[in-house]
Amino acid sequence: MKKIHINLDVTALNEYETVHTRVGELKNVLYHLLGYDKFVGFVSGKPSQIDALAAGAAAEKTFLTNMNNYGSSDPRTIQSKYELDHAIRKFENETNISWPIR
Repeated sequence: MKKIHINLDVTALNEYETVHTRVGELKNVLYHLLGYDKFVGFVSGKPSQIDALAAGAAAEKTFLTNMNNYGSSDPRTIQSKYELDHAIRKFENETNISWPIR
């Protein structure tokens, strides 16, 4: 697999000039965190923003794993969906941007 180097400044996501490029970078980081490819990345920003990003990515991975393993009607999948929704709301409140994976 090809290694990708990504630098992401979460606080810069709120700047109008860079919002489109930064959201694209954030989407790449999340896809890589979910295991699609290996990458080297640096994420900077306020600690609360970084925590919200990490929690959202972890919740996304848990939900997708449960969906693949147990199906959409299993209680574990439903619970992980609620946790994902909570993590997404927290991320959006901390960074003022939309969660890039829908």
